[in-house]
Amino acid sequence: MGITSQGTIPARAIIAKALRTGPSDTTKPPKPTKKHPEPRRKTPTPAHPLWVLQVLTIAASLGSLLISTLVFADLQLTTSFQQRLTVLAPKISEQEYKELQASWASMQSRTDYELLNTQMESLAQQHGIELPEPLLK
Repeated sequence: MGITSQGTIPARAIIAKALRTGPSDTTKPPKPTKKHPEPRRKTPTPAHPLWVLQVLTIAASLGSLLISTLVFADLQLTTSFQQRLTVLAPKISEQEYKELQASWASMQSRTDYELLNTQMESLAQQHGIELPEPLLK
């Protein structure tokens, strides 16, 4: 740094030195004492997996909706069968009635369901009865 003729250091030189060396205040923080303990550092907390909770909530909601839909469909099919059987009951024999109920109870597939509906339609035509439309065709 150059000193001017008046014996002072130019301001530009002081600023340049400060920029090169950083702040001149190099005082260290006081050592902790009983009166002034060292401030506690916050330990990093793991990120809360809120997205996991949201995904689980959505999955549970969709699962509940699926189960509710299946239960509702089952109830509708049973109601439709009972309605059609009730319409047929006065005109068919007790044995035919029991056979239709047994076929419904032992049903395993859609083919069984369609066969049962075909049997009911056939009995309805034989006795001149018009059955309500089945829920599934």
